[in-house]
Amino acid sequence: MKYFLSRSLGFAFIAALLSCQTVDPTSAVIAPPVSLSEPEASQRALEIRSQVSAEIDSQLNLTLWASDSLLSDPVALDMDDYGRAFVTRTNRRRSSEFDIRNHRDWELASISFQDVEDRRAFLRSTLTPETSEKIGKPDDLNGDSIQDWRDLLVESEQVYRIEDRNEDGIADFSQMVATGFQEEVTDIAGAVLSTDDALFLGVAPDLWRLKDSNGDGIMDEKESISHGFQVHIGFGGHNLSGLIMGPDGRLYWGIGDIGFHGFDQDGKEWSFPNEGVIARCNPDGSDFEIFAHGLRNTHEFVFDEFGNIISVDNDGDHPG
Repeated sequence: MKYFLSRSLGFAFIAALLSCQTVDPTSAVIAPPVSLSEPEASQRALEIRSQVSAEIDSQLNLTLWASDSLLSDPVALDMDDYGRAFVTRTNRRRSSEFDIRNHRDWELASISFQDVEDRRAFLRSTLTPETSEKIGKPDDLNGDSIQDWRDLLVESEQVYRIEDRNEDGIADFSQMVATGFQEEVTDIAGAVLSTDDALFLGVAPDLWRLKDSNGDGIMDEKESISHGFQVHIGFGGHNLSGLIMGPDGRLYWGIGDIGFHGFDQDGKEWSFPNEGVIARCNPDGSDFEIFAHGLRNTHEFVFDEFGNIISVDNDGDHPG
């Protein structure tokens, strides 16, 4: 899985760097696919390439694979064995999700939270018609002429499949394959991993396993295999990320210091509400455990030849 923060050039860097619960998948509306003709895809690629002036190592080749005509606001991606990219798109980042730096008066309440339900209760009691106008968020997204926490239930995170169908080196097809991630406590979709029989999606408070049961390319089965991530309202970008399959056949992923408090499939409680963690489990959610904790904000993992995790723990967003 790759993690992207830039949106201005769409996918310009892809080729260069080459609790369980279920929800009703029929409640989500899948957008129609986007298909570009060869001239359209080539022209858009030329336009974007003309805007790129990057200095790269002589051993690397920077080119554009997919443009923003196929997808905007990408966050995380994973390439499958057929050369298709599964990419998450965030719609909630600035309008339905909160950064504590913009709400300093929430800090004392936030650090008292011990689980996701504490955060849910706080949002419901705080984002009322009387207070939301003063706060300025959320907007009236559901169109009921009232600004309150229910407006956080509208915008959904999404997953797209991007393909180069004519194999000319430029992607020309985009299909939304999953949506319907839009509770008041839903974070951005910061992790995605494609396997032979499932698509795994990390969007706090859950790690989801998605499946296409009828072979139409749309994920119509959704199951949370781990729940309880993002206890606190913290810094933006401390979300679930780094989803990868380890050499032991288990899923590994992490979350920053907005914390985790949940239960595994056997009912064992895991409580790390004030720490960043790296978690792991089998693809069916069994044998869950916290592999590492006491972290601030890890992003992306790789394994060396000895099975050790190599990652980066981001420091504070300030000079020095």
